Amino acid sequence: MMEPIKCQCCNKKPAIVHVTEILDGGERKEVHLCDDCAREKKIGLPDTVTIPEILSNLVEFYTDKGTATLDHTSCPRCGISYQEFRAKGRLGCAHDYTVFKEALTPLLQRVHQGTQHKGKMPPVTGREVDRNLQLAQLRRQLDEAVEREDYEKAAELRDSIRNLTEKQDNES
Repeated sequence: MMEPIKCQCCNKKPAIVHVTEILDGGERKEVHLCDDCAREKKIGLPDTVTIPEILSNLVEFYTDKGTATLDHTSCPRCGISYQEFRAKGRLGCAHDYTVFKEALTPLLQRVHQGTQHKGKMPPVTGREVDRNLQLAQLRRQLDEAVEREDYEKAAELRDSIRNLTEKQDNES
């Protein structure tokens, strides 16, 4: 078993704060400190950090400075102001995404690498979920084809639905 790294300052307690600084030229400088020494040198996180504080800092960091027009904007449904959102890092209701879209779009783009939620598929049932989504899409297309009276396309879609359903039944 590996022995924990000791604090480089007091050389007594185990180091729990590890700071890596990249110097000019790519040289790395690492500092390993215990909680007390890190606090004494004011390195690391404060004693308590709340999720709203973290979100607020992210909002502050990632929002464009050109959102001054939103500074006096409030949501007509929940009443939260843009300033309050920035301070708390939390929206008041779902309508806020529309009201503060100008500021949220670049923030979501940077933090999540996109503005559309793609979701995650459960690893075990991923194939089944994909198939159900495909079936739902085919059924919608079938309804549209029937509505347009495109019966040839409707027959193709019906057969595709039947084949996919049979495949699903055989795997069960």
